[in-house]
Formats: sequence, structure tokens, C-alpha cells
Amino acid sequence: MSTLCLNANCSVEEKIENAMRNFDYESAGYCLDTSPKRIMYLYHDPEQYFKYICPVRRL
Repeated sequence: MSTLCLNANCSVEEKIENAMRNFDYESAGYCLDTSPKRIMYLYHDPEQYFKYICPVRRL
């Protein structure tokens, strides 16, 4: 786990990170867009949600 968790949302964050790590972009026809000036966003409200927005492109 990449962050320090101090509440029940730790398991949710762990599941999200695991799903992102194991997602097969290629089988979905996409790949992460890691070209310059592309940014990955994380919205995090520890009491309510985690939301990741990652740039992708079609293969």
C-alpha cells in the first residue's frame, strides 16, 4: 500500500490500488498514456471516496 491508512477506508484504497495494478489495458484496447504533459489525478476524501483519473489512449 502506498499511503498510510488510519481508518476503515484502508481496505477500499487497497482494493482500488490492486485493481489498477492488475487491470489489463491491452485486452481492453487501451494503454496508459505516459507521454509528456499527461497527468494522473487522484481525488481523495477519506470519509467518502477515492477517485483516480488516468490518461489512456487507444492501441
